[in-house]
Amino acid sequence: MPFSLLQYNILSLVLLLPVVLNLFAGNNARISALFGGLFVVFQSLILGQILSKNRTLSTQFVFGLLSFLTLLLLSSTAVYVIWDLSAPAQSLVFLLQPLFVSLLLRFKDAPKQTRLEINEFGWRHLQFKRGAWILFVSYGLTLLTGFILLFVAATSESITSPWQVVSPAFWPLLALATILIILISWTTDSRSSSPYFISTYLLFLFSAALIVYKVGYGFDSFIHQTTEQLISSNGFVLPKTPYYLGQYSLVVSLSRLLGASVLMIDRLLVPLLAALSLPFLSAEILQQNGAAQPGLRRGAWLAVAFVMMPFASFVVTTPQALANLYFLWIVLCSFPLLLNSTVPWNLPMLWLLALSAMAIHPLSGIPAII
Repeated sequence: MPFSLLQYNILSLVLLLPVVLNLFAGNNARISALFGGLFVVFQSLILGQILSKNRTLSTQFVFGLLSFLTLLLLSSTAVYVIWDLSAPAQSLVFLLQPLFVSLLLRFKDAPKQTRLEINEFGWRHLQFKRGAWILFVSYGLTLLTGFILLFVAATSESITSPWQVVSPAFWPLLALATILIILISWTTDSRSSSPYFISTYLLFLFSAALIVYKVGYGFDSFIHQTTEQLISSNGFVLPKTPYYLGQYSLVVSLSRLLGASVLMIDRLLVPLLAALSLPFLSAEILQQNGAAQPGLRRGAWLAVAFVMMPFASFVVTTPQALANLYFLWIVLCSFPLLLNSTVPWNLPMLWLLALSAMAIHPLSGIPAII
């Protein structure tokens, strides 16, 4: 379905209008969840079409979503520093998003009309070896059982480690899930399938602390969540320090856009983004740089790489964790550029990622810019 620039702006405003009106009258979470959710999906698909052509729609959506969040983070941070994040200021932030995309459509080397075609989501072209469905069912049941064990162990008590309360049966299940994800990636004969399965595996790993600690994990996160809640209630917190504002502004803006609580957005942000983004970005690098190996072998190596990855940094949302994730995105997306290959984001977008990392935490932002 083709969208002209005018049609894109009209549809964006139609989706945004209920969200903006909701900021001033009532704060109905269902209205924001419906229209704000559709707005995020629409913007992500359009940005994905502009910035990462010739990929599957699922890959474009992931790249588009990360680009949308980056633009939202930078614009909300700038507005917060200059003004605040009261309802009028937040409305301005939301209305700036279609403007940014319109500028991309107008000035980037893009067609007059952006097409949204559900033509290749990635699943349609999956090819598996015989008997692979047994692996899928086994993997699904293993993950389901693992999640059940985590939810059963959830506690509001003060514990030093989630493994104090999680059943010992969790470890054999984790080992089995690890073996199954490698086998599934090996049996997959298409580059577009492995990221889906690896994302579910990473989400399983990253969400352990999120599920077990009912009140929250760590000490820093409570301070940041309190600050975010104050900004959401009052529009600002004084003094406006030059660090952490990227996370605060993004969490508050997403909370108002999607009609979810600040606490929910904060707790889900890093674990969910890391689990969703890292497999797709890594798979894109493997495809761009070649590997002349068959798709199934690339998928297996990708699975092995993530199985070996230390994941403690992404189990809880803090400015350092979010900035580290942005820094990792920059590294992954810069790697093809260093090899004179195409990248999902162009060089200006990589600079925006670096500025976002700087707005979140200077310890990661300064090296990102350098």
